[in-house]
Amino acid sequence: MAPLLWNDEQLDRTKEDSPDAALMFFREEEWEKVRTWSTSSTRLRIGPATLDFEIANRLMDKSEWDDSLEIDAAMYVFWERTSLKRWRPHRVAFMTVVFSNMIKKETEDIWNVDVDRLYVHVHVSGNHWIALCINFVTRSIDVFDCLGRKRYKELDGFANLIPRIVKAVQPTRHQKDFAFGAYTVSYVPVGKLKKSACDCGVYAVKFIECHALGLELSLLHDGNIIEACHIVLWDLWEVANDLELIERMSKYQSPECLSSTVEEIPTEEIWNVDVDRLYVPVHVSGNHWIALCISFVTRSIDVFDCSGRKRYKELDGFANLIPRIVKAVQPTRHQKDFAIGAYTVSYVPVGRLNKSTCDCGVYAVMFIECHALGLELSLLHDGNIIEARHRVLWDLWKAANDPELIERMSKYQSPECLSSTLEEIL
Repeated sequence: MAPLLWNDEQLDRTKEDSPDAALMFFREEEWEKVRTWSTSSTRLRIGPATLDFEIANRLMDKSEWDDSLEIDAAMYVFWERTSLKRWRPHRVAFMTVVFSNMIKKETEDIWNVDVDRLYVHVHVSGNHWIALCINFVTRSIDVFDCLGRKRYKELDGFANLIPRIVKAVQPTRHQKDFAFGAYTVSYVPVGKLKKSACDCGVYAVKFIECHALGLELSLLHDGNIIEACHIVLWDLWEVANDLELIERMSKYQSPECLSSTVEEIPTEEIWNVDVDRLYVPVHVSGNHWIALCISFVTRSIDVFDCSGRKRYKELDGFANLIPRIVKAVQPTRHQKDFAIGAYTVSYVPVGRLNKSTCDCGVYAVMFIECHALGLELSLLHDGNIIEARHRVLWDLWKAANDPELIERMSKYQSPECLSSTLEEIL
């Protein structure tokens, strides 16, 4: 690795007694350790990421846009600091960049490579089931609803969030092939069915079966829905007594972990019981980072954005989806205590920053640090954002060389599965 370049004029800006010292300051002799490391080829592990020259160079070069790798690493460091009580904040959790979760599939099929369509049944309005067919080839979502409605607020934002979930669950080598662009949503005409008001679940299941088998949806109607209930029961009984399936089911293991939650909270903390706030960096508009603070106590989402915008279409639906995710990741015994009513969303005023257009990732990380530590957000500005970049690199290097953290990171395992099905979360 080539030595990292440092602008000594920039170094002098932040003194030990400066108001922003908690965010920016470190001693020059400490930085020399980073300089020495930069001349070697040593790669240092930091939880889900590896500190190497690629990350260091992006943080040191003010013209480089920040990647999810260093932001993930920073979130991991924040989590470790609170876990070890080195940071004052308590009842706080930190999530990595991908605000969608890894789903472990036994066949290890790759969506859009081995799988073209995904069927999902979704619970909406607190008392109704619908079905979705998510097509990765046409980038579309077909909605099947026996009520014949044309819109559900719970589905707002799915068109933007599903491509993010789809990308997140791919093996790393395939993620570059997946775009963030919104999917189109269409409501498939099936007429107004379910006169009994109790059969929506069976309709959702059978709509999926019909569509998957290429059968006409009109084959399913109120005149045969009772028989459909019976056939669902029969199918379940038959499967439970199928010798081949019995053998396969004996090896079935329920998913146990969630990206950036259970796995990163080995104490099995329960959101809204042990944790009040969750901080999340989010990638929006294809080229910009923002930060969220999700409060489970006030049921609110604070948005921190250095560009000063007031709305992102990618956040549409978060207010409805987040309470569902929160409920889904709880231990079963606690899920009944979680409502799925929408959270309120507020954009925190921070002014219009990021004049270089390359520092949004560092702003997102540092906004989270400021807010978690109870510091004024005004401490962070374009005048010290270069030092902030250097401080993030220093923090990562320091964490990678901390004996206590090295021991903890040796036990770190990348999250592989999800505590709930996609249907339960969506």
